[in-house]
This record gives sequence, C-alpha cells and structure tokens, in this order.
Amino acid sequence: MKYVLMDLNRLDSMKNVHAFLERELEFPEYYGHNLDALYDCLTDIAEPVTIIIVNVPENEDALEGRLEGLLSVLESASDENPNVIIKTL
Repeated sequence: MKYVLMDLNRLDSMKNVHAFLERELEFPEYYGHNLDALYDCLTDIAEPVTIIIVNVPENEDALEGRLEGLLSVLESASDENPNVIIKTL
C-alpha cells in the first residue's frame, strides 16, 4: 500500500494541491488540474493508496475557498473506489 501525506500547511493554493497530488499519485499527463479531473483520476486508481491529510485549516476561505470542495471530492472518490482511503488527522 502506498501512503501519501498531504500537509495543508504546505499547500497554500489549489494549484499546489493539484501539482502535489499529480506528482505523488502519478496521474496521467492529461490530468486537468480541477476537482472533476481529480475525482476521475482517484476513481481510476488500481493500487491501494492511503491519503493522510494533516493540518486542515479551520478557515473556510482556505485554498481560495475550495477547501470544502476538495475534501468532498476526496471523500466521494474514496466511497467510489475501495483502493483509495482518506484519513484526516
């Protein structure tokens, strides 16, 4: 199983979040760097991966106001694909 530690203190923009996940999860070149593309790529993962999210901001405006959307997409993809496990610490 692969483990990915996503520290939201270090990822201060959605651009950085997408670049981080693209690199760590080895998304294809055509990855669209948006939440729909993120969902599609996560639901296509064939090998088990656990994404551990730490330092989730309490500020609703974090990540250009898209924090809630990001977390929702991660959870939805995890519900759809048993190979993707999301843990928030």
